[in-house]
Amino acid sequence: MRVMITMNMPNSSGMPLHKVVADVAARTIEELHEIMCENDFILVMQRFHNRLPSGEQVWEEIGPVILSTFHIAKVQEYIEKESYEDDNRSPQRVGPRTYRR
Repeated sequence: MRVMITMNMPNSSGMPLHKVVADVAARTIEELHEIMCENDFILVMQRFHNRLPSGEQVWEEIGPVILSTFHIAKVQEYIEKESYEDDNRSPQRVGPRTYRR
């Protein structure tokens, strides 16, 4: 099953949360929940969405990643949109987010 995992840890851009799209060794969210409750770490196959020069969008396998279940904030099944062409939302921001105290 392919899932989107939100981690409570900074990403490479310094954002406070890190999102990982990965294939997991579970058939359902409930089964993944059981695996996560029984283990401090889980092994997942990380995937990255990429666009080829032809315009075709493909999933590339990044490789296996070991994740700490202590830093997982949220997990949900990843459901890919069929097309982003009809999505008329404008970007919410451009560039890295800045945080003020």
